[in-house]
Amino acid sequence: MSRVDMLRSIDDEYTPSIFKVSQWVSSPVNSTSPVLGYAQWKPVAYRRPSPVFEDATPCRHSTPVPVAQLPPSGLVQAYFGGEHQTTGLNMTFSITGDPFYNTTNYLSWTVLVGLGSPPVDLFSPLVLVIMVVGLGTPMLIILLGGVCACVRKNRPQTQVYEPIQAKPGYVYLLLIYFLC
Repeated sequence: MSRVDMLRSIDDEYTPSIFKVSQWVSSPVNSTSPVLGYAQWKPVAYRRPSPVFEDATPCRHSTPVPVAQLPPSGLVQAYFGGEHQTTGLNMTFSITGDPFYNTTNYLSWTVLVGLGSPPVDLFSPLVLVIMVVGLGTPMLIILLGGVCACVRKNRPQTQVYEPIQAKPGYVYLLLIYFLC
């Protein structure tokens, strides 16, 4: 059994601003758990050696179809032997009427092929700690500040000082003090 899935990715290191990955997974027929192999690629190719978004061209794939005959490769024959189920798909680069390939005569596309389960995009523990500290600390300060402000505002006010008008002699004393 073979299928191609489009996944979201957190990595755009070699493909600027492209956060999707096509993943072709092959697993045995009538089996749900083991994965025999995989191929992963970004749905983009580049018309120049340095990958920039302006030089990107889309690539499309067909659905996987069974292939009757194994490719004539000694390595493939040695690894898989007589027990094999071969599927293939077609990759199409660029779009109809795209004049840029003829001007550059260059096309760069990257694919990752492996045996077993494909790698999964995850944030590293260091990145998670940095995100928690970077986002959690300001949120904690805002929450604590709000709680403190609410507590101080709702606390009953006690009069520590008496109003100045309560003692008229005190007002005259202050005026004399400032005039002198």
